[in-house]
Amino acid sequence: MLSCAFDTMTVIYELAEGHADPAIQELHRRARILSAALTEQKATIILPTVVVSELLTGIEPANHGQFLATLQARFLIPPLDLRAAALAAQLWIEHRKLPPDQKLERRVLKADVLVVASAKVAGATVFYSHDTKARTLANLAKMEARDLPTHSEKLFEGAPPGKSQKKPSSP
Repeated sequence: MLSCAFDTMTVIYELAEGHADPAIQELHRRARILSAALTEQKATIILPTVVVSELLTGIEPANHGQFLATLQARFLIPPLDLRAAALAAQLWIEHRKLPPDQKLERRVLKADVLVVASAKVAGATVFYSHDTKARTLANLAKMEARDLPTHSEKLFEGAPPGKSQKKPSSP
């Protein structure tokens, strides 16, 4: 069974229904495709506690309890433990060796190494993020790093009969 992890923005994109920005609307669509595919595969989706903390900053405190219950029902939420802390430190050190154009800003790096390390230690083999630099960190942690899908693998599922198999007519 697939065990994967999401970064914070993947969850935010999934929740961004009706956003005014067309770019965010597109990322919302892609995040929904990903969630549907993973649900169908019965994949374990890991959401590190660092991600939960970042998500909670955008939620009214009165709604934290319900939001946390929703997350716990859907995701495996591992703590940042000693093994994850050690891996985070190792990733920080390895990150220093990357070319400048692949490095994260220091303020982002702090959270991202904790997210990636927690996901890896919890058993994630695949890490989903739209951020290329976060995916680079996931690769350093020996996870397969993937962007959000652009389309469903079941592109023609639900199409009217005959429509998906129809060949274009010859001129």
